[in-house]
Amino acid sequence: MGAGRVPGEAAVIARLAAAVGGISAAAARAVGDPPDWGWAGTRAGDLSQGFTVVAEAAGLAVGLRWLISVLHPDPGVVGLVAVLRGLLGAVETGEPHRVILHAVAAVETAVATP
Repeated sequence: MGAGRVPGEAAVIARLAAAVGGISAAAARAVGDPPDWGWAGTRAGDLSQGFTVVAEAAGLAVGLRWLISVLHPDPGVVGLVAVLRGLLGAVETGEPHRVILHAVAAVETAVATP
């Protein structure tokens, strides 16, 4: 495992990517056309794909920083961004895997809550 990697990182990235895909789907239903979050081609599932590419290439912490920076300007996801920041803090401080999984579950709940 490389420096800065967490145990089970691939599974965590996959769960977060699926949750991010849910954000995109919810946004598409709410406004008819998915928002453009400022990353080239970032519409609908592309946000999920963008996160996955960054996180798999550079690590979960970098992927989370990227995702937070992309979502941060959108006032409709303030709570989600706060939860993502908490997850990032847990990753950066080397919290146990169960804590990371608990934070991922909180992200999934934040996405599922209208």
